[in-house]
Amino acid sequence: MPIEFSHVSFTYNPKSKIAKKALDDVSFKIEEGEFVALIGRTGCGKSTLVQHINALLEPEKGEVIVDEFISSSDKKRRSKKLHQVRKSVGVVFQFSESQLFEETIEKDVAFAPKNFGDSQEEAFRKAHEALAKVGLGEEFYKRSPFELSGGEKRRAAIAGILAYGPKYLILDEPTAGLDPSGAKAMMDLFRSINESGTTILFVTHDMNLVLGYANRAIVMDKGKVVRDSSPFDLFKENLGDFSLETPPIFALAKTLNEKGMKIDKESLKDVSLFADNILKNKGGAK
Repeated sequence: MPIEFSHVSFTYNPKSKIAKKALDDVSFKIEEGEFVALIGRTGCGKSTLVQHINALLEPEKGEVIVDEFISSSDKKRRSKKLHQVRKSVGVVFQFSESQLFEETIEKDVAFAPKNFGDSQEEAFRKAHEALAKVGLGEEFYKRSPFELSGGEKRRAAIAGILAYGPKYLILDEPTAGLDPSGAKAMMDLFRSINESGTTILFVTHDMNLVLGYANRAIVMDKGKVVRDSSPFDLFKENLGDFSLETPPIFALAKTLNEKGMKIDKESLKDVSLFADNILKNKGGAK
């Protein structure tokens, strides 16, 4: 089953002078296995939408379905057991490393599985598997979270979410505060997690990440979904009305195509592949 929004609206402080409509008749579906970018200017409704997926907020109108869980404005249709959706949906908040709190990495990562009812032995087994997925080996198990580098802390925090096995992963600005090499390593990690079967929705202001990793981009503006397409189709448009910039590599490829050079659009996801494509076709430019 997918994540599905059906005519969802939500207003902060309704029936007051400071009422603000954050979502306005939002409908879309995310299929299992997708890697989707959610983009738009600050204040467009992205964070509010994300909070509806794991039922931190409930729709004023419409409904959100995640597998068998229903969050609805209709009380008769609303699911009662929140743990259903909280176990299915993992949220990696911006600067998630600040959430580490246990005395060792091993205990911190095992906390969520134990909280969902696993025995200590099973929770530690899942913690070790999750740490391996994010590249933190046995030498990290007994270390304090506060002894780690910034990048290692973030990986440990992500392991803490992966440990309880969510089907869906929501990422809020996953590369915030990272240098370019760190950002690439982090997004490559999420791509491998996606390829192993986890559906990912990530919120970002970095259009290079959208082009490089997403198979689909959902654009929000003033609480509405205004575009829903592949990144390649999206960046063909003038995005100035939504305060979005075309990735430089895409703009360069467009210019080269206009000059007669054939650029494979898949190469735009990686600078090295793009450079190789140019070298192979350098005789085509006029």
